[in-house]
Amino acid sequence: EGTAWKPAETPLDRADRPRGWRSQGRVINNPNYGKESDVTAEGIPGVNKVQFKVVELDALVASNDHRTFAVNPDFPKEYQPRDRTRVDSQSQVRTNAGQLDPHKVLTDFRSLERGAPVVTSDNVVFAGNNRAMMFRIAKDDVPDRYNAYVDSLKERAEEFGLTSEAISNMKAPVLVRELDMENMTQEQIIDLARASNKPVAAVMSATETATMDSPLIDADLIQKFRPGAGSLSDTIRA
Repeated sequence: EGTAWKPAETPLDRADRPRGWRSQGRVINNPNYGKESDVTAEGIPGVNKVQFKVVELDALVASNDHRTFAVNPDFPKEYQPRDRTRVDSQSQVRTNAGQLDPHKVLTDFRSLERGAPVVTSDNVVFAGNNRAMMFRIAKDDVPDRYNAYVDSLKERAEEFGLTSEAISNMKAPVLVRELDMENMTQEQIIDLARASNKPVAAVMSATETATMDSPLIDADLIQKFRPGAGSLSDTIRA
């Protein structure tokens, strides 16, 4: 995968390292890796480093199958609290595929929620599963939209520290941003994954919201709640 600068230590013990973790820093001497950037997420202080890279579309490990939308059993569930099996979620992905706009996925918004998907070092989609499935559907069903995306990616390759040649050498290229987990604890990684799934373009269902917020409700909070004395929201604000 090319040469990498490898810091000596990490906050994570070896047994606790999540899928996709690796001690690396910036990958160099690899034509599929490009410039560094950073990303932010609403509600999470600071910024996180990412590095642009181009990978084969089939190499992406998404949360759901792009055809059946069945949950991928190999995908870390802590990275995806969204229910992508919902009919409205499926419809959104298909609509986005038919309207694939290269500008929206090739602009560096420095955000987890917009731009190229964010992945781990072994291409597990950390943020942007909707986008990952969209690319696959577009390639299969709306090839003119996917081909326009690839043409744009080649034209703008230099922006990302890549070359059009490296992109042309791939069968089905897709631009992603690899998240640097080097100095992140397991808790920080999960918090960032949660933040990346806050509703921006798509509204979460009540079930998804409950699943996402349940770890925030502890015994002390439940003790404060008194039926008839107000809503749970009132209790949380108290």
